[in-house]
This record gives sequence, C-alpha cells and structure tokens, in this order.
Amino acid sequence: MRSLWFIFLLVASSVRAEVRVDQRAEGPVLTVRPVARGIWTPSPGAERHTLLNATGDLRGDGFPAHARKPGELLVAWQRPATSDVVIVETNASGRDTTISVATREAIGVPQPIAIEGGWIVLWQSGGVRPVVEGVTIAEGAVRSSGPLQDGLLLAAEPVEEGLVVVTMDPARSELLITAYFTAVANPVPIPIEWLRVGVPSRSARSAVDDEVQVPQVCTASTDGGALIAWVAERGVIGVLRERGGRLSAPTEVRGPNGSCQAILRAASR
Repeated sequence: MRSLWFIFLLVASSVRAEVRVDQRAEGPVLTVRPVARGIWTPSPGAERHTLLNATGDLRGDGFPAHARKPGELLVAWQRPATSDVVIVETNASGRDTTISVATREAIGVPQPIAIEGGWIVLWQSGGVRPVVEGVTIAEGAVRSSGPLQDGLLLAAEPVEEGLVVVTMDPARSELLITAYFTAVANPVPIPIEWLRVGVPSRSARSAVDDEVQVPQVCTASTDGGALIAWVAERGVIGVLRERGGRLSAPTEVRGPNGSCQAILRAASR
C-alpha cells in the first residue's frame, strides 16, 4: 500500500542519511541511519563494503528509499551537491551496481518500484512547473530516463505488466491518473490510458510552491490490478480501479476520511 508519498517526500527531504547494505541469509538488508548533521566519513567500526555512500556527509546525501525482490534490493537517494539521484542495485552475491542520474532540481526522496523485468525510480522535480521524472533500470543498466508525468507525485502502484501513477496539477484541484505498460524484455513505461479527476482538496505545505492543495490519495494492489482511492469530501471517497491497463470510470462511496487503511477498506467494498 502506498499513501501520501508526497508528504513523506517533503518531510524526509531535509534529513541526511548514512546508507548501508548487509548481506544476510535471506539476501541484502538495508540499514539507514538518519542524521540531521554530523560526519560519517570514515565511519568508525564500519566495514567499507557495507557503506554505500561513504562520502555522503560531504555531498549532503538525502534520506533513501528502497524496493526489493527475492534476493535483490534497490536503494535510491538524492545527492544535492551534484543534483543527481543515486541508485544502487545489489543482490545476494554482494554485487553492487551504482548509477547516478542527472536531474533538474530534484526534490525530496525518490520512489523506487520493483516491476517485472527491472525497476523504476520516480522523483519529484521542481523548476517553473512541477514534473515527475523517472528512470527505468534492467540488468544493471538504464533503459530510459526523463520526464514521465506532469504535476506533484501523490502515489505510484505497480500492477501486472505495468504501473499506475497519480499526480496533481498544483494550479487546479485535479488529479491526473495514468496507467503505464512495461514489457519484461524492455520495461520502459508506455502510457496506455489516463484521465483527469477534479477533487476538493486540503492544505499542505509544498517544496514546489509556498502552499498547494493536496488531496489524500491511497493506492493498493489488487488481484490483477490496482485500487485508487481519494478523499472527495467529508465522508465521501472517490474510487477508481485499474485492470489490464484500463481505468474504470471514477465513482464515489460513503466512507471515513482517516487512515489509508480505512479508506481502502471502504473503497474495496
């Protein structure tokens, strides 16, 4: 379940972190040590190979996020000193592949997503207008990189042979929901279907604008697709489903305006 990723993205954007990967019987395990300030180069008592960002304190490395598959782990974080997003892919054999992707004013924490045949890493970029950028990685190499979708990133959910991305245009109370297809042989996201949904919204702080209206959006994987739900108004939830790259017409149901767990439970009835 992925919910309000944008809020976490902003809250964690000011936190720096030391990133480690330890090899265990079940595969690579991520350890993150958040620090508001301080030095970890060199890190006392740390074996060099477990520390992924040995000079991260000098470069202002941000808080990481990760995705995993059986025996595999992908970690991504922002490096403000070079305006890069750093991505490290590691497996049970201890082999690490590091990729640095140049961005245009990346903001906050990237969002890695495991898909069939590879990985997708999304991040928010600012500038004149907000846009979601992304990179597709397969077999340790970048397959595609660049802008993916306009707006503020609110949610992303992997589905069978694809991905659903939800963004919002900060100039209007409108969600943009897009279903992407990703092939196993070449997992570059291709938009299949998209729609715009007008929503009432609530205030939240933004790193892109001084203040924008951000609705609560919750997503979850379902049998063969995805469930997308959002707060439409007090006591009312907007609901949309994805299956096979197709998006259903949005509907509204009565339900609580609370946690994503409660919202998704009401939306799935």
